[in-house]
Parts: sequence; C-alpha cells; structure tokens
Amino acid sequence: MTHLKAVLSGVAAIFFALHIPTLLSLFRTTSQEKATGVAVVTAGFVETLYSPLSWLLAMLSFGLLLAASRLDSKALRAIFFWTPALTISTLGFVLSALLTYVIIHFRQR
Repeated sequence: MTHLKAVLSGVAAIFFALHIPTLLSLFRTTSQEKATGVAVVTAGFVETLYSPLSWLLAMLSFGLLLAASRLDSKALRAIFFWTPALTISTLGFVLSALLTYVIIHFRQR
C-alpha cells in the first residue's frame, strides 16, 4: 500500500504541475493571443513541461502528498491525501485524454 500511495502521489504531482499552470496562463493570456484552439493549449503544455518552476512545483506537491499519505488519522488522511490525489489524477487523465482526442480527431490533413 505504501508503494501505491507513492505512485499516486507522483502521478498527482506531475498532473498538478503540468495542468494547473497551463490552465492559469491560458485564462490569463487568452485575450492577448491571436492563435486560438488546440494550438494554444498544446503550446502551453510543452512550455510548462520544460519549465524548471513546474518541476519544482511537482516536487513540492509530491512531498506534501506523500507526507499527507503517512498521517495516522484516517479522517485527515482522507481529507489531505485521498481526496486531492484522486481528484487531481482523475482530472489529469481526463484532460489529457480529451486533448489527445481533439488533436487526433481534428488534425488537419
């Protein structure tokens, strides 16, 4: 179970560090960009992937989630680990699958 918690913490941390800054910058710069659609989102993901700040955010959130997974109280562990980790992982997989589907489906030929 310890390994599962560590893997889930890592996956949630990577999705958190990849999706949250991209979505925040997407909403902030939408009015300033000339390009719209999937190109902007894909460029934001690539930019975030190579950003050292994003990986620092991933390591920090991994540490916090891993520490929360080792809490003694079941209620605190459910509030501070299971709920955020499962929510972030689920939303990360859904957003990644949606972006992949849109790119494949609407690819210009």
